[in-house]
Amino acid sequence: MKTMEKHTTPAPPKEGNKILAKEGNNKKLPKEETPKKQLAQVFHFDLYGKREEKYNFLLNNSLQTVPWQELKPTEPYYFFVPKDFSLQSEYEQGFSVKELFPVNSVGIVTARDNFTVHYTVEAVKKHHKRFY
Repeated sequence: MKTMEKHTTPAPPKEGNKILAKEGNNKKLPKEETPKKQLAQVFHFDLYGKREEKYNFLLNNSLQTVPWQELKPTEPYYFFVPKDFSLQSEYEQGFSVKELFPVNSVGIVTARDNFTVHYTVEAVKKHHKRFY
């Protein structure tokens, strides 16, 4: 059995450093106020068609010539495809799936498949005869 090797901590920093951190020194430094980051610009383009048509499009276009559609992702979903939110308020007035199915379940569970599941009529008849 291999024994654990001893690990040593590195030498403490020299006096010239701006912050001298020692074990047990847990004072918090004042947090700088950072402005909220703007979300990145998101662009989308769908390319449909047969393989040959798509290859030709890609050969004849560049990032600058593709007719991109700029998206404005919004909380909480940040979709990366175009969405029509014109009926969102009506949608939100509906009921949730949790309301429709209040009891969570994994679905149908067959615990003894070899006992209950058969693939031929003959196998079912043979199994049935054992009990009746």
